Amino acid sequence: MDWGNLGVIFILVLLSGMFSGLTLGLLGLDKTDLERKIKAGNKYAKKVYPLRKKGNLLLCTLLLGNVLVNSIISVFLAPTINRRICSSSVNGFNCNLRGNSSSSNNLKIRSSRWG
Repeated sequence: MDWGNLGVIFILVLLSGMFSGLTLGLLGLDKTDLERKIKAGNKYAKKVYPLRKKGNLLLCTLLLGNVLVNSIISVFLAPTINRRICSSSVNGFNCNLRGNSSSSNNLKIRSSRWG
């Protein structure tokens, strides 16, 4: 494995963490609470509300993006690791590691501050 592939994998893992964090953060915001904050003059709530208003579209977009990135990670890892191990263990471990990481929690906290 060369440095280019490692760089691509690193960026993909960061993107996957971003998708996970945005899913938690944006879908954790209550639309009524956002409307109240907009009336109070919160400029961040005004920016987030149009995204949160279309909740199903937001959820589908974030989940499909996350699945796409995770699949690409498996493709890049396949030449270095046995294909059976890569398709099951490594991708599952990668998803579990990022799902519980501090970056996801950090994005959730920042998103809830904006709303």
